[in-house]
Order: sequence, then structure tokens, then C-alpha cells
Amino acid sequence: MSFRDLLQRLPARNDGKISGKTLAASVNVPHAETIGVFDDPRDILTVAANRSLVVKPEYGCSSRGVLALYPVTIDTWNDLIAGIEVDSDDIMESIDKSVNSPRNQQLHDRGHPDFLRGPWIAEELVLSPDKSRLPVADDVKVFCINGTAALIGVFRRHSRPSEGTTSDVAWFDAGGDYLGDAHRNPKHYIDPDMQSYPDEALNGRWGGLLEYAERVAEASAEFFVRVDFFAAAHGPVFSEVTYKPAGGNVDFRPDVDQWLKMIWEYESIHGLFVCS
Repeated sequence: MSFRDLLQRLPARNDGKISGKTLAASVNVPHAETIGVFDDPRDILTVAANRSLVVKPEYGCSSRGVLALYPVTIDTWNDLIAGIEVDSDDIMESIDKSVNSPRNQQLHDRGHPDFLRGPWIAEELVLSPDKSRLPVADDVKVFCINGTAALIGVFRRHSRPSEGTTSDVAWFDAGGDYLGDAHRNPKHYIDPDMQSYPDEALNGRWGGLLEYAERVAEASAEFFVRVDFFAAAHGPVFSEVTYKPAGGNVDFRPDVDQWLKMIWEYESIHGLFVCS
């Protein structure tokens, strides 16, 4: 049995992004400010004029339905994820396409918890401290087993869509040691230039990142969670918590998979929580 097999055995669930933020707040973990929550996505436009914000669905996985909007004029924005300028009609069209996409309809028909749906959240846009590159803050994902950080993935969105990839990625163990191509995904470019990340990121607050992740993991009372953060200039900012990443379909390099499996099995015997 592999780590992937163990993840696939976990029950499918999606408790929503708001509940994750509530969980983080309950253990004093910094999180992105919620500007508003709307049943009708058109109401987002009432708070969006001339301000930066993230628009995201309460339910749904990955970046589907997510827009990171940075104002250009009072009623136009740069979508920092898509890399295009948009107006209010474009925003509504993007949301409509995400909700009514064939993939989302398939998830709906299967009753899958990752079916993208509202309500719709308007949230603070966390920007990168490094203005020399793309302005969106790095996405840092911490895999926690039995309340303890085990694996860290750093995702840096880049502007090379012609290469068919979406992010530069670096993987580390909880001690900050670089793991190279720990996870193979054609959408991600393994960037060896990022291997010094634990020393440079978050103004030296790498340890604080793990502490925050473990607080959320322990508060969840779940044997496994992945806790996501934005790497802001002032330190890590909680993004969301995921209970079954990619539906369990993670493809780690064999040695990394086996190492994570060993941690899982050890913690199953000696840890705080019981893996059901």
C-alpha cells in the first residue's frame, strides 16, 4: 500500500472555505480578511469597485472559479491568475463558465463534494513581497499527518503559459530539506532555483508557518489535512484547509511516497488521533 492509497481511503469531504477560515481563527492563525459573502455572485460588484480582491466559490477545488483582481480603473481589473484585464461583465462570464463547465456538471451528477458552487466569497488579495515578479503571493501547502507537518509544497504562479505549465514548484520536508521533483505534474515546473526557499521565504518565518499549520491540523481533529497559506511580506496568511487533496490522486515520487507512508503508519500507532 502506498501513501496515495492511504489518501484515497479517506472519506471524500468538502467543508467549505468559510469553515476552514473559522477553524484557523479559532486557534489565532492569521488569515485573509473576508470582505463579503454573497449568494448571488453579481452582488460581489457592490464591493469590488476600485479595490483589489479575490473572488472564490465557497465550494470547489483548485483554482476553478477563482479570480484574483487588481484594479486598473474604478470598474476594470487585472485578473492576476488569468493574466488579462477584465470588466464586470467578464467577471460574471468567468464565474458562469466555471459553474456550467462540463467538468463541474460531471462532479454535480456524481454528487462529488468538489462540485463548484456558491455562496461566493470576496476576500483580501494577498500580494507577493517580491514586486519584481508576478504580484500574487506564493501558495504554500503543508501536508500534516496526525497534527504534525510532514511535507511542504511551494507553488509560484508564473507568466509562461506557452510552456503549458501554471506554476514553478519546490518541495521540502518539514526540516526544510529540498526534495526536488517530489511530485510529478505536467502543469508544474520543478524550479531548482527555489530550493533556498526555507531560508529566504516569509522573512525567516518558516518555523512560524509550520506552527500555524500544526495548530490548524490539531484543531481539525483529523488524522490528515493539508493546510494552505499565502506567503505574504509579513508572514504566512492562512488560505484554506483540504481534507483529501486531488481526491487522493497524488503522484509522489516512489521514495517520497514510501517515506510519507512510513510517517502515516508510525503516527497511526503513536499519534494523537486515530485514522479511521
